[in-house]
Amino acid sequence: MEIRPSYIVQDEGGLAELYPPALERSVLKQMDHLDDHSRAFIAASPMVIVGTQSETAADNSPRGDFPGFVKVADDRTLLIPDRRGNNRLDTLRNLVKNPKIGLLFLVPGASETFRVNGEAVVSRDPALT
Repeated sequence: MEIRPSYIVQDEGGLAELYPPALERSVLKQMDHLDDHSRAFIAASPMVIVGTQSETAADNSPRGDFPGFVKVADDRTLLIPDRRGNNRLDTLRNLVKNPKIGLLFLVPGASETFRVNGEAVVSRDPALT
């Protein structure tokens, strides 16, 4: 199937023609820190999807363990442990080149998710384990 160029959305104006403005409650729930509700959701989550980007591609990688494996260090810092897997290191390679990260926390049975966007560093500090 061919995608006809005349139907490709090229900019935000084109999106605005297709969608109404975001709901006010969706805009208001965006925060610049972790509150008690977000801390509780992270503590209950056995899985987080980690989104990163290289020069040529985007990558999403699942990370999981027992609920609470991601630790909240402070209102703006999360600690995600490394769990050895296939050793492709796509996520870690991407982060050392581009610190932008998107996290999507999931809790089985919950009808909501929790997103965190920011910047990350890869640390080998043993005090963080």
